[in-house]
Amino acid sequence: MADLHQDSQHPHLFHQPSTKIHGLRTLIITREGTPIPKEITPLFLRNQINAALPKVLIAEVRFTPNLLIQLIAVTLTTSNTLLKSRAKLEETIRTILPSATSLQKDVQVVQVVVHNIPTSILSASEGYLQVRNEVQSFNPGTTLHRTPRWLTRLAKRENNAASSMVLSIVGRPSATEALKGLLLFGSNL
Repeated sequence: MADLHQDSQHPHLFHQPSTKIHGLRTLIITREGTPIPKEITPLFLRNQINAALPKVLIAEVRFTPNLLIQLIAVTLTTSNTLLKSRAKLEETIRTILPSATSLQKDVQVVQVVVHNIPTSILSASEGYLQVRNEVQSFNPGTTLHRTPRWLTRLAKRENNAASSMVLSIVGRPSATEALKGLLLFGSNL
């Protein structure tokens, strides 16, 4: 279990680092909600893409439950290298998967759990927007990848003064780096 770190200046705030980081060797294919035909497997797609490229660049293809397709480059190849062949990649992908809508770099995301977030100032959807605005307004250069989310259900939070929330922060190499100097609700984390 990861250690909890208490803020020495603000003892009511705790955070728990997470190690969930997306790779820098990955491209993401977004697509419409139509099912992928059964004959198109990750291995088939990988082989077709590699056959269209001047050399083998794709090591693995993954279909995710949220309709994304991940293209993972061979070792020592970055997503920037893959994007040098963007036109050929897009042409090949759209030939095989007409439902494909875009090809983009995966972003490096670190998820951190921040404890003791006041529940009194946060109501449902307004609360999520308030946290996002708080993070991005008072922490220049910090971008959230997705809407913050509570770790507990509303019914459990209603009777508590504070609860824990997950923040997904873009472009930071580690949870420690993501939390360095982060200001949230008037407290440094």
